[in-house]
Amino acid sequence: MKISSISFKEPPVSHEFPPLYEGLGLPEVSSFIQQRFEFVYTLGEVERIGLGSIRFYKR
Repeated sequence: MKISSISFKEPPVSHEFPPLYEGLGLPEVSSFIQQRFEFVYTLGEVERIGLGSIRFYKR
């Protein structure tokens, strides 16, 4: 598999939760910043587009 390009589709989005839920160790209720991206890859002779996202959990 060869990745030929990566591009960010939109600006990062910040998801904030009330301080009451912070520090519980549960990712579902922890504040985070999310960045979505698109990449083009080649598998064999077929070129395809993939989607992904990165999450950064605040502390």
